[in-house]
Amino acid sequence: MRSCSLMVFVLSFFAAPLLAQGTTPELVPYASPDAGVRGRMVDVRRSGKQAKPVKGELLAVSTDTLWVLEHDQVISVPLSGVTSASVQRHGMTAMKGLIWGVGVGVASGAGLMAACNSVSEDCGSVMTGAAIGGVIVGGLSAISLSESSRVQFKPAIPDSLARFARFPQGMPPGVVELLGHPGTGP
Repeated sequence: MRSCSLMVFVLSFFAAPLLAQGTTPELVPYASPDAGVRGRMVDVRRSGKQAKPVKGELLAVSTDTLWVLEHDQVISVPLSGVTSASVQRHGMTAMKGLIWGVGVGVASGAGLMAACNSVSEDCGSVMTGAAIGGVIVGGLSAISLSESSRVQFKPAIPDSLARFARFPQGMPPGVVELLGHPGTGP
C-alpha cells in the first residue's frame, strides 16, 4: 500500500514539468506553426479618459499602427496612443490546469485502487494519495499556466507584437475591406 502511494506521488511529481513545458516567453520566441491561421487575442489599452480598450484578434502591426478585428470590424489603433497590450498566448488558464490535475488525480486514483484491490485488501488510501497528488500537480501547473497564458507589452513594441498577428509582415492590401468596415475604434 505504501509503495502504491509513493508511486502515485512520484508520477505526479514528474507530470508537472510535462504539463508546464514551454510556458515561458523566452522558450517560445515565435508563435508556433500549429497555432492556426488566426492571430492571437489582444487587449489594447489606450491613453486618454475617453479611450475604451480594444479587444479582439490581432490582425497586423506596422511601425505606427495596430489592426484589431473587434466584433466583425477592423479597428486601426495608432501606436502613439497605446499604453499597453496584452496578448493571449494560449487558453489553458490556471483554473483549467487545476481542474485537469484534480481530474487526472482522481481518475488515476480510481484505476490504481481497482488494481490494488485485485491484489490486496488494504487499498483505501490509494485514491486519497492520488487525489492529493493531482491537487499538487494541478496547483503547480496552475501557477505556471497563469503566468504563461498572457504576454504583457508595456509599451507596445511593434516587432514583439507582430509575431502574434494573423499577418505578421503587415496588413496586406484589400484585407480591411474583406474582413469588415474600417474604423478607428470607440
